[in-house]
Amino acid sequence: GFAHTYPDLSDEMLDLCVQNYREFFEEIIKTEPPTLFEGMVDTLKKLKNSGIVCTIATSRNGKSVRGFLDQMKIADYFSYVLAAEDTTLLKPNAEPVLKTLHDLGYDKEQTLVVGDMPFDILMGKNAGVYTCGVTYGNADRQQLLLAGADYIADSMAQVLLAAGGQWKE
Repeated sequence: GFAHTYPDLSDEMLDLCVQNYREFFEEIIKTEPPTLFEGMVDTLKKLKNSGIVCTIATSRNGKSVRGFLDQMKIADYFSYVLAAEDTTLLKPNAEPVLKTLHDLGYDKEQTLVVGDMPFDILMGKNAGVYTCGVTYGNADRQQLLLAGADYIADSMAQVLLAAGGQWKE
């Protein structure tokens, strides 16, 4: 992330930025541990029971994201986790989605990217899959629509509808 955002920094400065960021982040999560969105576990259960495969594509490193999933007791709901070190290019590039589809053998037409940031939506659009922006995260409805979201969800129940394809024409 830092190298992409600040391409002029030396390798030494980039390493220092990453080290400081990780230390700062670790301190924050000790005092403010991450929590799940309301209805998340129930939604993940319903998706799994419906035969819908859930995956993660993240710009975080694998150790960090797997730690979060274990800590929140939701690791078993995800069949595949693609972290920052698993692809050359990160969001909004299509590579994370395309690698996931390739590795799992799924078609674009069967795929819905769900995310709370414009970069998530752009990644999905760049990969040619359906996209669902959620308004209960970091971005608002307008930002997600401007990024090209096919669907906007204001709740977990609406994510279930989108994942079931019930919103498609």
